Amino acid sequence: MAKNVLIVEDEFIIARVLDMQLSRHGFNVLGIADDKESARKLFKKYDVDIIIMDILLKNREDGRELAVELNKIKETPVIFATGNSDAGTRGPAEELPFCVAVLIKPVSKEALLNAVNSIP
Repeated sequence: MAKNVLIVEDEFIIARVLDMQLSRHGFNVLGIADDKESARKLFKKYDVDIIIMDILLKNREDGRELAVELNKIKETPVIFATGNSDAGTRGPAEELPFCVAVLIKPVSKEALLNAVNSIP
C-alpha cells in the first residue's frame, strides 16, 4: 500500500520537485502546505503517514515547532529539509524523537528516497 505524504514547504519549486519525485516512486502526496495553518488543515483532513517538513517556513514560522504540534495529534515520522547545513539548525531537529532525517536542500532524489524508504 502506498504511503501517504504531506509536504510542508514554502518554496514552490522545491515543493513541486519533492511532489514529483515521491509520486513517481509510488508515494501518495496528499497535499502541499506552505505555512502552519494550511499544514494543520491538511494533517487533520487526511491520514498522513510521513511528513516532509521545511525547518524554516514563510513568515519565519518554525517547522520544528509545527512538527511537534502535529505529533501531539498523531505520531507521524518527519523528514526535515533545510537550506542551512549548520549544526545549530540541524541539531534541534535531529533530536526530536519522530525525526527520520534532516536533508539539505536542494534535496537529491537518492537522499529523499532513502529517507522515506527507511520508514517501516
